[in-house]
Amino acid sequence: MLNNQFPLWSSDYKSGGTRKLIKYISVLEVLLKTMVRSDSVSLFKILVPIFVRDHDHIYSEEFYCNLGEFVSKLLRSKFVETLEIAFGPILMQGAKVFVVEFYKSHIKDLINIIEQDKHPRTDSEMVYELDAKAGTFTLLQISFY
Repeated sequence: MLNNQFPLWSSDYKSGGTRKLIKYISVLEVLLKTMVRSDSVSLFKILVPIFVRDHDHIYSEEFYCNLGEFVSKLLRSKFVETLEIAFGPILMQGAKVFVVEFYKSHIKDLINIIEQDKHPRTDSEMVYELDAKAGTFTLLQISFY
């Protein structure tokens, strides 16, 4: 519902004048910062289509910076849910040939993540390693659908 309030392309606001563009960017900034601060998977679900459909989005660099911060502090359950939102539909609905190609290209990376044993020294390092492994297992699980 909220996505319908945004333009399909960020460039639509460039032609609409500076005021519209500034308001659009400020709304995106508030949503991104709120997503990061609150660990909101719901806001992630709202924001992802905006940036996925517009490869040259005028605010994409800021989105990816905030996305990195958002994902890095998620607990395992929210991390896995986020992966399913980001990759699940794409991999499950894509042409089987393309999905198989994706897994062929990345299977070594996925296995390396599962096999790595860094012997974490702190709780946060342990949580990060377990989250990475859980996300990898989710991607592998999707490959069997």
